[in-house]
Amino acid sequence: MILFEIILREHEEIFIQEKALPLIFNNIIEEDQEEKVRILTNGFESIIHDSMYEEDRLYQYYDVFKNLRKTEIARLQQIYNEENQDQVTFTMGNFSFDGISIDYIDNKLERQGLIRSQLIIDGGDFSDLNYEPERPKKHITQFGKDFIKFFRKRNLSDNH
Repeated sequence: MILFEIILREHEEIFIQEKALPLIFNNIIEEDQEEKVRILTNGFESIIHDSMYEEDRLYQYYDVFKNLRKTEIARLQQIYNEENQDQVTFTMGNFSFDGISIDYIDNKLERQGLIRSQLIIDGGDFSDLNYEPERPKKHITQFGKDFIKFFRKRNLSDNH
């Protein structure tokens, strides 16, 4: 049993040294937005804390993260926090979204697989020229939840 644990620890160390750290450092070097650099380091904490040693999943998270701007991350956090009790913060600052930018951001988040839309039809009267359909409700996908939990800022008391 002790030999198995030693081999497992060695495997984890190799994964961190050869896969995780180079990926994280490359992303940090290439990142222009300072707020995102802090979030990238949260991902490293998740690898250690949650024993997340799945190479493909690690690359998926960092590929998606690389494609997001801080306003898009803030919008993702906003949608997540509207749905969930455990409020997540990325320390991104406060952003206000106008109709055009929120449509662009939501479409991008949906293309990345982080959210999905749910259109609710309320039986409104379409003959009214002033009728504006409601925006589809946005929901976090399971991939989006896992993504947020991977990059979230951890509390010292976090056990999950």
